[in-house]
Amino acid sequence: MSILKKSLKKGFTLIELLIVIAILGLLAVSLIVAIDPVEQINRANDSAKRQLATNALSGMQRYFANKQFSPNCNPATSACTGLQIPLNTPTLLNATGFANINAALNVAGETNSTTSFSGNTQASNVYAVFKYPTGSTSNSDVTPSLCWRPSSKAQKTSADQSDINSTIWQLNLTTGDITQGSAAQCPATASNTCYQCIQQ
Repeated sequence: MSILKKSLKKGFTLIELLIVIAILGLLAVSLIVAIDPVEQINRANDSAKRQLATNALSGMQRYFANKQFSPNCNPATSACTGLQIPLNTPTLLNATGFANINAALNVAGETNSTTSFSGNTQASNVYAVFKYPTGSTSNSDVTPSLCWRPSSKAQKTSADQSDINSTIWQLNLTTGDITQGSAAQCPATASNTCYQCIQQ
């Protein structure tokens, strides 16, 4: 009986405790690597950028359908003698130039002060680029492309060439040229020229 009591009182040795702690540590590290919280945050940011770009493009398309001229027109009439944002000039949605377009969209009921594209938390990450559509040189017809640089590894390498809405593009911030890229051009350590774009 006394031998049984002694064995029950003995407990864990220091080495056994260290082994258990080491195993728990390895499991914790493996879990963190598997979850990759930074990648999850980046994916959420990419999703927010895409949502903003999609909403802004849809708003501008509806504006054109109702008014029959681009929201980029200056003045905001069918005369459209000038443009708020010059052609082929990538402009962030929170920039002064786009604020005038946002104001025109506000008046048309496409957005308001609480859902302003310019005031969105991701507006500093999404570019608008206006170009003439094929077969037109009229300012009233200029159409937008909305582009953002992906943050997550998953988005940087997902170049689906068959879907214009999820294809990786190369956006030249100087010339406004948007050319189709590939996963090889947009690796996980992508340069600042790798963007995703949605176009009208």
